[in-house]
Amino acid sequence: MPNIKVPGATLFYETQGSGPVLLLIPGASGTGNVFKRTASKLAADFTAVTYDRRGFSKSYLTGDQDYSHRLNQDADDAKALLQHLSPGKPSHVFGTSSGAIVAMTLLLRHPDSIERVMLHEPPLCAALPPGPREPYEQETKIAYQVYREKGTHAAMEGFFKLNFTASEAQLIRRGTEAHSDPFSVGNQLYWFERELPVYPFAKYQRQELEKHVDKIVFATSEEASDLPAGRVPQIMAEDLGKKAIVLPGAHCGYLTEPDDFAQAIVMYME
Repeated sequence: MPNIKVPGATLFYETQGSGPVLLLIPGASGTGNVFKRTASKLAADFTAVTYDRRGFSKSYLTGDQDYSHRLNQDADDAKALLQHLSPGKPSHVFGTSSGAIVAMTLLLRHPDSIERVMLHEPPLCAALPPGPREPYEQETKIAYQVYREKGTHAAMEGFFKLNFTASEAQLIRRGTEAHSDPFSVGNQLYWFERELPVYPFAKYQRQELEKHVDKIVFATSEEASDLPAGRVPQIMAEDLGKKAIVLPGAHCGYLTEPDDFAQAIVMYME
C-alpha cells in the first residue's frame, strides 16, 4: 500500500499512468476513491495521483493535530506528496469543492510546486458579493449546528439543498445509503466536525492570488453554475481578469461524467 509519512499522519495515495504529475484533491468525502474513473481516463496524458486527505479513509492520524491550522496542514500534505512523486519539478493540481480551497492554499504557500492548478467550485464564502454571501454563510453554519444537534443524516439534507442539484443530491444520497465505502460514516463525521466550520470561511486572498494568476484555471460546472459554489469561480475569475471554464455535469461531474470531465481537464491543463 503506497503511503508517505508527514507530520502527524500517514497519507495513502495511488497513481495511474505516466507523464507529468497531476494531483487530484478531493472535497468533502476526503477520499481519492471519488476520482477513480476520471483518473483512469487522465492516465493517458498524466501520472494521475489520487489520495486520501489526512484523517479520511486510509490516511490515518499518527500524532497530535493542530486543528487551528488544519487548512495549512492539508496544503502542506499535498506539497509533501508532490515533492515525493515529482521532486524538484512543478506539477499540475486539480482541486474540487473544499479540495479546491486546499489547492488554492497550496498555491499560496508553495507556488514553486505548481505548474498549473484548476480550482473547481470552491465553496469560499468570502469570494461571494455581500448579497448572496450572508445567506450562504448562515446556511453553512446552520448545517454544522444541525449536525451537532441531530447528526450527519439530518445535516446532509440541508447541505444537499445548498450545494447540489436535485438529481445529484439523489445520486449521492443513494450512494451513502448503500454503505459501499466502509469509511464513509467516519469520513462524514470528521468532515462535519473538523472541516465544515473552517474551510468555507477561509480568507479570499485576492492580492496574493493575483501574483500567481497565470497558473490558475477557474472552473464552474455546466449544471450547477448558478449555485453558490458554482458562482464562486466565475466571480474570482472575473475579479482577476480571467474567465471561468465550464466542466461537464454538476458539482460532482467527475463521478457522473468521467470521460468528458477528464477530457476537459486535459484540454485546459496542457
